Parts: sequence; C-alpha cells; structure tokens
Amino acid sequence: MEKITVALENYLEAVFLNYAQGAGARISAISRFLGVKKPSVVVAIRKLAKRGLASQEKYGYVFLTEPGKKQAQHINKKRGKIYDFLRSTTGINALQARYEASGAAHYFSDMTVEKIAKVGVKKNLLGKNKKKK
Repeated sequence: MEKITVALENYLEAVFLNYAQGAGARISAISRFLGVKKPSVVVAIRKLAKRGLASQEKYGYVFLTEPGKKQAQHINKKRGKIYDFLRSTTGINALQARYEASGAAHYFSDMTVEKIAKVGVKKNLLGKNKKKK
C-alpha cells in the first residue's frame, strides 16, 4: 500500500464512506462530510487520482479504484478496531471514541492496532466472565 498523507487518507475514507450503493460519491457530500470547501475536495481527489487511488467523472461522481478501495477499507478497519477498544476499555462515549479513533488510525501501526484489538477482546471476555458469576 502506498503511503499517503493523513489529509489524503481522510479524503480516501470520506469517499469510501459516502458511496451511494456503488454509485460513487459526490464532491458536495465529501465536502460536507469533512467540513471543507468543495475546491479543496477537488484538489485532493486529483491528487488521489494521480496516485491511482480514485477517479472522477467530469462534474460527476468520485470512485475509488481497487487499490483505493483496499486502502480505504484498511484505514476504516483500523479505525473500527481502535474505536471498539476505546469503547470497551475506557467507557468514553461513542462520539468521543469515534473522534479519537479517527485520529489514531492514521498514526498507529498495523501491529499496534492488532495488539490494541487483542487487549480489547481480552478485556471484554474478562468483563463478560465476571458478570456471569
């Protein structure tokens, strides 16, 4: 997987999360989702396209290429594992956990995320076993 900036990872994930049943994502939807202006989205999509991660129909939908989908799915899975860990071990609310996990997913290595996920699973299992007694 090609290493891209955190900002481009955010755009990649935004396209992935804003797909309309495979129809692609609109620039306006990505703009609203990330809270940025449409011209910023256009520039980022062009950068992703140059790296072979996305494409855009002229004035139309944005699509992820297969490598783009794989990278977006990878980021999304990392975020999900960190989110699950935060929710199961810290007791912070869902919104805060989502925000924290989104930031951490860009910086934590795959190995660290896997170890975090295992700790979260163990914590969950221990907590469930205690409740059963």
